[in-house]
Amino acid sequence: MVGKKVYRSSQGKSIDLGALLLQNETVRAVGNMGVNARGDRINIQNKVIDTKNKISQRAYNKQIGPQDVKPQTHASPIEDVVPALLRLIRMNCKNETTKSTMHSKQNAKPKKKLLKQTNLRKLP
Repeated sequence: MVGKKVYRSSQGKSIDLGALLLQNETVRAVGNMGVNARGDRINIQNKVIDTKNKISQRAYNKQIGPQDVKPQTHASPIEDVVPALLRLIRMNCKNETTKSTMHSKQNAKPKKKLLKQTNLRKLP
């Protein structure tokens, strides 16, 4: 896991930090968190209670939700979309026919009766 990190000290000795980390990863870390150098939770006897992977997976599931559960299988997206599209097309066709009849009524010549009713009152 850890790459080879070899450093030379001021006295000229070479120190392999990667090997040093691997040697001491099960040793209790300094501090009051109760973990080892790897990040696992440990008890007073230095026995691993929870591994770092389980801790991080639990925190992730708490935020995002468990990802092990497969989503329910639904109909394919096309089968869901097609009825909705058909409804929209039908609605648009109905709207177009009503608009065309409205336009034809608006563009038609007004009837004579309506003209007579508007001209009933003439100013003196």
